Amino acid sequence: MNYLTGSNGGPAQDPKYILDLYLQLGEIKKPVKIAIAIAEDDMQHGQYKNAHQLLFTTYKRLLDNGHRSTLKLHMRLLILHTYILVRKLISLKEHERAARLLTRVCENISQFPQHGSIILTSAVIESSKA
Repeated sequence: MNYLTGSNGGPAQDPKYILDLYLQLGEIKKPVKIAIAIAEDDMQHGQYKNAHQLLFTTYKRLLDNGHRSTLKLHMRLLILHTYILVRKLISLKEHERAARLLTRVCENISQFPQHGSIILTSAVIESSKA
């Protein structure tokens, strides 16, 4: 653990390794906090697919080990998944479905700092097309 955190004087390793360690040890609360922190950092940089993949993997591994997900992890995953679905629905010209899902994304617009104005504009456009 000291090697991973950099406590022994070396450089700190990627937090994903610490997340994996806690998941392997069967912990629940610590890996969820780490996964959410990493995902929030990815979201701050506009890397929504990476954040979604990390949260989904953590969610799946918790379920596979017989644990329940926390509400915070579940909600973050839900919002990111909705955003990814919206992008696909727009490309498929499913305007009504995209508009409905964009409403959910707009309610949590603070989680998308880099693309907030684009998401709001898309919501207006998709709503008018629907």
